[in-house]
Amino acid sequence: MREIADALRSVLDKLGDFFNILDLSFLVAGTAAFAPISLLAKLANRPLPIPDRGWIAVFAILITCYLSGLICFATGRMVRMGTYRKGKQDFQQKRFTETFPDLVRSHGLDSQEPFKSYLARGEADSWRLYTRLWAEVREKLSPSPSLSLLQRYWVMAATYDGLAAAAVVWMIAVAAWLFHGGLPPLSHLAAGLAVLGLLVCIAFVCAIEAERYMRYQAEELVATIAVIRNG
Repeated sequence: MREIADALRSVLDKLGDFFNILDLSFLVAGTAAFAPISLLAKLANRPLPIPDRGWIAVFAILITCYLSGLICFATGRMVRMGTYRKGKQDFQQKRFTETFPDLVRSHGLDSQEPFKSYLARGEADSWRLYTRLWAEVREKLSPSPSLSLLQRYWVMAATYDGLAAAAVVWMIAVAAWLFHGGLPPLSHLAAGLAVLGLLVCIAFVCAIEAERYMRYQAEELVATIAVIRNG
């Protein structure tokens, strides 16, 4: 029985590693974006090149939703973090490098190595220190509840970034549906504009939640390192 339990545990661990690599959180935003894309294709009388029946159709839709989720995540993260310019930090990274040293000091780690050396080199190395802390947590706390919580925060931030982009796709689809065939009646126009306003609010809320989870992640990361070093 022990051998069977060990074999089953090994299979479950490998399955968990597979889902970690796949990161099914992208399916949430991908599914939310795929629905309005299907609506746009229907309005344009150009059906998507996806089989419409059988297991092949299910597999194709899953892959399409996953790829849509990746694109939504990349787009949402890029917009929220700021437009990248070569040789310069983006907006959110600059904010991070300005606030992360204070977070390290608040946990009493600024007098220890390697924190002291990183902080002495200025704000530009705060991002490198953040990466170093992630490496330390992975090496010392794998697996652990703290690492699982950190990963959950990352997943939630990625999900909300993707949902913010998916809300924009919905805005485009609703606008296309609303004005498809000309100017709609006044009642339909008012309802459509209300929906568009709601979608704008959803996009902003998702972006705010993504930022909040990233702050939680940074706080939890530094607190975890402080517990490891200082008890």
